[in-house]
Amino acid sequence: MNFKIGYNLGSLLSVQEVLRFAKLADNKPNVDSLWVPESWGREAFVSLGALSQVTTKVKLGTSILSIYARSPATTAMGATTLDMLSKNGIIIGLGASTPILVESWHGLKFEKPIPRMREYVECLTQMIKGENVNYNGNYFKVKNFKLLYKPKEHEYPYLLRLSIRT
Repeated sequence: MNFKIGYNLGSLLSVQEVLRFAKLADNKPNVDSLWVPESWGREAFVSLGALSQVTTKVKLGTSILSIYARSPATTAMGATTLDMLSKNGIIIGLGASTPILVESWHGLKFEKPIPRMREYVECLTQMIKGENVNYNGNYFKVKNFKLLYKPKEHEYPYLLRLSIRT
């Protein structure tokens, strides 16, 4: 049997437990990926950056970044930085979150998550390609954004693995 396993490391483990688990999982056959959610008290890219320093085989992924919590530019910069740190590629998982978290934590209206997601992905895709981005949407407006660094291993590594959950 040929199958791949991905582990979501959740929010309840200590940082030391997460790092220890990542080291163990990296040496197991069939373990394909490790996922880190962004939730109460943990920021996904910092956590994944730490995991990138103790792993060499597994892919690293976000599960799930809220499209209300960060701009496409911030996500593109985080993904590019993580790509520079990691040895085996990254996966960006996006979601809309919930009205309670979006409105109470970020002070934004939770409105029209599907059209917002479409724009977010369009804008993020252009940014990840390393293009000079001028984007004028209903939800996102960007002028003259261009990443300083391009993805290292694949032409557009996150583009092919962009995972969307609404």
